[in-house]
Amino acid sequence: MLPNFLVGDKNMSSESILITNGIVVTMNKKREVLHDGAVYIESGKIAAVGDTKSLSKEYSNAKVIDAKEKIVLPGLINAHTHSAQTLLRGLGDDMNLFEWLAKLVYPIAESLTPDDVYIASLVAFMEMIRFGVTTVIDNHKDLASKEAVIKVADAAQKVGIRAVIARGVRDWVPRCEKWEIPKFVVPYTVEEEMKITKELIEMYNGKNELITIIPGPAAMFTSSEHLLIETNKLAKEYKIPYHMHIAETQGSVKACLEDFGKREVELLYDLGILGPQSQIVHAVWLDDKEIDYLAETGAHVVYCPVSNMFLGSGIAPIVKMLEKGVNVTIGTDGSASNNNQDIISTLKYGALLQKVHHLKSTVISAETMLEMATINGAKALGMENEIGSIEVGKKADVIIVRTDVPELTPVNNPVSSIIYAGVATDVDTVIINGDVVLENGNLTKVDTATVLSEANKKISDLYKRAKIK
Repeated sequence: MLPNFLVGDKNMSSESILITNGIVVTMNKKREVLHDGAVYIESGKIAAVGDTKSLSKEYSNAKVIDAKEKIVLPGLINAHTHSAQTLLRGLGDDMNLFEWLAKLVYPIAESLTPDDVYIASLVAFMEMIRFGVTTVIDNHKDLASKEAVIKVADAAQKVGIRAVIARGVRDWVPRCEKWEIPKFVVPYTVEEEMKITKELIEMYNGKNELITIIPGPAAMFTSSEHLLIETNKLAKEYKIPYHMHIAETQGSVKACLEDFGKREVELLYDLGILGPQSQIVHAVWLDDKEIDYLAETGAHVVYCPVSNMFLGSGIAPIVKMLEKGVNVTIGTDGSASNNNQDIISTLKYGALLQKVHHLKSTVISAETMLEMATINGAKALGMENEIGSIEVGKKADVIIVRTDVPELTPVNNPVSSIIYAGVATDVDTVIINGDVVLENGNLTKVDTATVLSEANKKISDLYKRAKIK
């Protein structure tokens, strides 16, 4: 049994809040930045945005958060990670993707329990909130039972983060022997995978402010055409995204050519799967025709630069995608292929990687990178009218970043300061759905020390079961 402090709390409080005296980076269509700006929050939504003097007079009864010497931003969106892989932090260093899968991910996955998943997800979501993430797409694939997915949802609700849980599904293992990967167990048929995913969708979607379930075929090399088609049908039936690793390595593209006679994005296009519901993760090894397919169909790409560098996978052609009008968002990926959930450093590295690859400093800007983590992430979720910018009527997902620190002095350009100079621990306050979940750098819904102590015990037990040294 889990301790009481680890049981999900579904009750959300939402008092009226007035943020004053801040530099408000709205990320609205005009990309307005308000100096001495104010944001009024009521009933979990942004009710007014303006100057401090006017809003202070109009909303004098609200709880006031003074953002003097602080930057106020839309909550950041981490569009791809694996919260359960928090357990693997520091174990997968200096390996390529398939060695990493063989020696680390699959052995751990076979030993996971739902309680392991809960504590790992809890720690990951705590980390993300501390670093300014208010919405996460958590690709939960290492133990995808119904019970385990519910544990991920419980963990998200406990800390108060908005979580889109992409339930990983798979049905195909023919590549294992060739790549010397231990054969993982496929516990369900395609029909059973769809049934479980559908049950979870019915349980949460539209009924829970913080939790959404979407289908997530793990990768092309673990998916049959039948699985891909059925997953897409499910996404379209419920008008939700689907989330999939695509073209992460040269090896995965080669395998797709050998098995299907087509490249990965090309196959999805020919199957009629690519569309506005598609979240294509990594997209490192694409040719020009495939980029055109993404642009034509309105598919979204999740750029994971730190993970791609960490595993030596390659450099995604992000500049070409942006030039073609593809919506690009950003993800940290899991702590097994990044080692932390620091979305702010991921944004910096993502920009610098493109600049050095093209030998041109102007190919991508700080504002473009911030768009990836805010409004672009919202578009990829079909939630651009609800999150991703500070505008009246949107959900109150807002973060406040300190600038009274050496690394952010002076603030000549607030967007540049956040992307190129800021560090994740500069995040002072995080508000999700109108609820303050981080205050003065401290999590408000869990006892951090107690959770981390429990996590270390669970992780030690897991390593023994999985025979990980």
